[in-house]
Amino acid sequence: MKSALIGSTLGVLLVLGVVTSPAFLPPLKTGDVAAPADDAPPEEVVRTYLEALNKHDCDRASSLLTEPEDATGWCHRVASLDDIEISDPQKEDPAWSGKAEGDEVMRVPVRFTLTSRRFRADVSLPDGETVWGYQLTRDAQDRWRIFGQGVG
Repeated sequence: MKSALIGSTLGVLLVLGVVTSPAFLPPLKTGDVAAPADDAPPEEVVRTYLEALNKHDCDRASSLLTEPEDATGWCHRVASLDDIEISDPQKEDPAWSGKAEGDEVMRVPVRFTLTSRRFRADVSLPDGETVWGYQLTRDAQDRWRIFGQGVG
């Protein structure tokens, strides 16, 4: 009797694990995203980053940030980004984001429809139409890289 109960419990736990594990494992990569050219403008870097998130190419997404580990959370949270619209970049005062005087800073406004993975949604960024923006600066190789993001 006791062994049957243990066997049933283990069976239920195994089924639950199989059913729920896709929600907790990193998403499967659905494609490779090419790196933008070294002289790519800020909006092209943002376009590539969003494409990398959409295809779960977390390595490419990370390579476009000044702090590469910051891409992991987004890459694992996003199920899809649709209806992407990228606006013209806007020059921004580096002091507004804590950058040094003389650093080039650009803000790239975007609009997209976000669908998060099950159990991975971020309450600060709900699913649906989203107005967002990315801040970029040049790295040591003079390439534009994303260092900040947020509403608008």
